[in-house]
Order: sequence, then structure tokens, then C-alpha cells
Amino acid sequence: MLRIVRLRTLMMWGASLSLCLLGAVGLGEFVRQYPLKQIKLIATFQQVPEPVLVQSIQRALQKNIQRVRASTFAEFVDKAVILDGESLPLMAINVQAIRDDLSHFAWIDEVKVARRWPHTLEVTVQEQVPAAAFNDAYWVNSRGELFAPMVVGAVSDTQSVDLQRVISTVALMKVILPPQVSVNARLADKLPHLSGPLDQAERIIRMYQQYANLLRAARFSPFVDSQHGVTIGESRLVLRELQLTDQLGWILGLQLSAEAHQNPLSFTVSLDQDQPLKKLQRFIYFYDQLAVRRTEIKSVDVRYAHGLAVEWRDRGSDAPLAAITLE
Repeated sequence: MLRIVRLRTLMMWGASLSLCLLGAVGLGEFVRQYPLKQIKLIATFQQVPEPVLVQSIQRALQKNIQRVRASTFAEFVDKAVILDGESLPLMAINVQAIRDDLSHFAWIDEVKVARRWPHTLEVTVQEQVPAAAFNDAYWVNSRGELFAPMVVGAVSDTQSVDLQRVISTVALMKVILPPQVSVNARLADKLPHLSGPLDQAERIIRMYQQYANLLRAARFSPFVDSQHGVTIGESRLVLRELQLTDQLGWILGLQLSAEAHQNPLSFTVSLDQDQPLKKLQRFIYFYDQLAVRRTEIKSVDVRYAHGLAVEWRDRGSDAPLAAITLE
């Protein structure tokens, strides 16, 4: 009886081994039938040129070839099948390695790599979309993250050290400097500009978002622009600049929206650290009550407990500020 049980066990092990061998042979045949023949690259190529992306993908594929040669996976594939990139088995490609290789570029926000059977590897690259400039030296994306130096040409050693210091001390995304940077100066002119101590970057970006949201939600009554003789309806104030001063106060550079005015005027609003959002709301209330004199504002100081001070345009340097107290 014991011999019969042992014989059955051996038979089961033999059957399992046969199935494994058949599976290995089938896997090898499957791999040989579907080598990589085409790479489909989907990208905008605005900040990271096509040759740079192609070279990076080629490097990643070369690593795949060497890895397949050295692994046990090569036992099931003819050696000739993996001699070059064109005959690299599609199934053997490490898609995560390609994602990691391309993600080293700071201008690349997201990478998707997929096998498209029978012979295509599809690589989709989404570049970063700058939402603001910081200290005229770095870009900020729509998530409020510093992601690359804002320079033309090579990255200087000083900027590299400064940015890495911010990464280690502030809860921002991990930034890996790209080997080359392409900057569109016209794009920078259209974006808001933030400034202040580099180690306060996260705080400045967060406050910019809060100030901008508050101004975006404000709706001002129509008024007549006496200088141009036109009625401006549904005018908006756009936050174009935000500075955190050495005294930890805020200076906001505001501008009439381009949609509401052919030649938008700009002016500044000064806030301090004591309830700055509440004081910005005070300014919004005052600005809407000013009516026809809105376009004459040069600067507004709201660092007072119960009021504010206005400096008008086209006044002499000795002219006093208009002090307004809100009850």
C-alpha cells in the first residue's frame, strides 16, 4: 500500500514537471512571436525635445536587453532573438524602468508606458504646466510645487544647491534637475510672479492661492472709466504679483483683468501678518465703494486695525495719503 502511495506521488510530481516544461516551451514560443517592432511616442516636445526623449527610451531599452540576457528568462528564448533593440521581446520590457528613466526630467510631470500587442510599445509623456514663477528663478506648477530652475541654458551650481536645500527642508515634491532646460520667456511674462525667501516658498505659494481665490470670488459693480469714457462692467482684479517681505509682510500686485480693460492699470496692496485675509476682504469692500476713482489708485496700505490708506496716481511726492477709516 505504501509503495502505491509513493508511486502516485511520483506520478503527480512528474505530471507537474511536464506541465512546467510545456509552459516554459509555450512561453518561449510566445515571446519569439511578439518582438518589439515599433515605439509610439506621444508628447508635446515643448520643453523636453524629441531627441532627448528618444535617447532616454533607447537607454532604458538597452538596460532591458542586458537584463533579459542575464536572467533565467533568456533560457526560454533563442539568443538571437534578443541581440538588438528591434528584436527585444515585447513581454520582456520593464515598463517601470522606462517610466523611472523619463521621470528624471523635471519638466516631465507624468509618464505612461503600455504594451500594445502584438509589436508596439506606447510611451505617453505629459509635461509640466507652469502656473507661476518664483523669484524669477524657478517654475511653480498648478499643484503649487517648485519643479525646475527658470534659467536659459545650463543650471548653475548655486541654483542647484539652493533648490536641493529647499527640497530637504520644505514639504515640496522631489525635484530632479534636467540635463537641459528650455524656457519660454513669453510664457513667464503671462504668469504670476511670486517672490520671497526661498525657504518660505511653500508658504508663499499657499498664500497666493488663498489671496487669488478670494479676489476671484469678488464681484465688483460696474463703473465709468473717466479717462477712456467707457463703462466697465463685471470688472475683476487679478493677482499678478505676491511678495513676502523681509519683515514678513505681504505686497500684492493687482491688475484690472485684461478682459475688462484695454489697458489694465496695476497697483499694490500692503498687508501684514495679522489676519491678512480679513484685511484683504476689507480692501475689496473699499475698492467697490470707490466707484469712479478706482483707476486712480496707485497703492493701498491695509496694515491698520480699522482702516486703510490710499496713494493716488498723478500726485506729487509730497501729497498726503488719503486715510479712510471703516466703522
